[in-house]
Amino acid sequence: RHRLLAMLSQETLTRLDQLYTQVYRDNYSLLMAYRQDGFEGPQEVLMAAQVALAHRATQTIQALTAPSAEELSAPNYRAQLMELAAIATETEHLDCRLNLEASVPQLDKVLHQWLQQVLYAENSPLLQNFIELLSVTRRLHIPIQGDRLQEQYAQFLREQWVPRLMPSVLETTADLPLSAEA
Repeated sequence: RHRLLAMLSQETLTRLDQLYTQVYRDNYSLLMAYRQDGFEGPQEVLMAAQVALAHRATQTIQALTAPSAEELSAPNYRAQLMELAAIATETEHLDCRLNLEASVPQLDKVLHQWLQQVLYAENSPLLQNFIELLSVTRRLHIPIQGDRLQEQYAQFLREQWVPRLMPSVLETTADLPLSAEA
């Protein structure tokens, strides 16, 4: 019974997303005309835009999950990033905020996967994609867990770079006096 209700609910939500998307598309030029004149568009059409853009953003974030280093630098992922950036630009033009709270855990997972690939693959296109994803996330006002990303990066430094640098640091400091008197 619960599965049947969930399936029916999902069908209803899918139809509503399609309806809101159609209302947004049909009235896009009207919204842009209002914005160009410095006015806020009709609330109903703005709501349709928010729902439609949030749905597009959610679908795009879902498409970003994956990742081997080869897949991340593939044109498909670049296209998904560009789509997310386009959605961010539309939301900025409309001066609206999207409700993407449900996508936060998935986006957090994607960011951690991508950071792992960036750090260990040493591939500059991956780094560029990662930085762009962080930028778009900020533009869409998605609350990511930056502290976890920083911890992941710090762990990488401790494991990969500190051991490499320690011998040279020890050699450099060996000739330094240990006390202020010397």
